Amino acid sequence: MAASKRKGKSSLPPSSPSKASEIKPDADSDLDESVEFEQEQVVPVKVNNGSITELKNALDDSTKVHLTKNHNFIEDHSHDDIKLTLGWVSSLLAGAVSFAGWHYGWEKTQGYTLYVVVVYWIIATIALVHATFVQKQIIYVGRRASMNDKSTFERITISTESTSYDPIYKVNLDYEIPKKNGIKKYQTDLKPHYKDFFDVDGTLMESIWNSYLDGILKTAISKAN
Repeated sequence: MAASKRKGKSSLPPSSPSKASEIKPDADSDLDESVEFEQEQVVPVKVNNGSITELKNALDDSTKVHLTKNHNFIEDHSHDDIKLTLGWVSSLLAGAVSFAGWHYGWEKTQGYTLYVVVVYWIIATIALVHATFVQKQIIYVGRRASMNDKSTFERITISTESTSYDPIYKVNLDYEIPKKNGIKKYQTDLKPHYKDFFDVDGTLMESIWNSYLDGILKTAISKAN
């Protein structure tokens, strides 16, 4: 009986830990690949075809992402920083005078409140002047190391504009490349139609827009060199 039991046990195929360990990594790798695939998938941008503002904002945002991600430009956020700084200062002044009025009473703080109101309007005026005469229609300012000289930087400035009830996306591109004899510039104005980059459902065809933008950039670089 004992011999038959031993024989029966030995006849069973032993489990191979090496095979079991091989299955687990394969499953994990498949899971990792599926996760990476999901992360790489881009959610399509969909807007209201009847809204010029939404159409413009979608192309503006796509332009910023494409230039930074695919062309290695470093975006200059100076205009945004100025607006944020002025906004924060205005908010802090308003909060401070409100707290002082609540804590000390109106009669003791009314003189200070007048000064704060004057300063607030000065800051608001500065912000308006900056947006109107300095930033204007600029949506993107970026720079990257020059292909000819890594110690210098090429600079790109893009301005866009659209008017109500006019489905034209006005683009102004200004490109600067440093040379030994100074900075060489190239500027161009383009007026594509929104329907060229959005389908009937309002979905942005990013590949088409990116190709269009690549063409503009390629022309700018060749003309500036």
